[in-house]
Amino acid sequence: MPKRKMHENVAKLVLGQSYPIVDAGLDWPVKLMGGSHRKLFHTLPQAFIIGLILTGDVKGGIAGVVHVITDNVDSGAKKEMSKLIKNRGEKVCRKKRKQKRRKKNQ
Repeated sequence: MPKRKMHENVAKLVLGQSYPIVDAGLDWPVKLMGGSHRKLFHTLPQAFIIGLILTGDVKGGIAGVVHVITDNVDSGAKKEMSKLIKNRGEKVCRKKRKQKRRKKNQ
């Protein structure tokens, strides 16, 4: 899960300003659910509506969507990094790479 500062920076980059109230609203369930808080408020339509309600502005709704996308990108990157670290140096992983290269060359 990215830090709040990351959400603010991405929103500034995309929208020209940060929306901390939207970020706080979307991540409010973390107090109750911990790491599985993304089960609530983290679909694109829900995030848009929550951002719209909290700010009264369409840009706030877009900030909610940007928040969810940032979370998803961060999660995907962490999963890929853990795969790389887990498979680093394993013979099985090396064999698979060699087999793929052989198939391409044939």
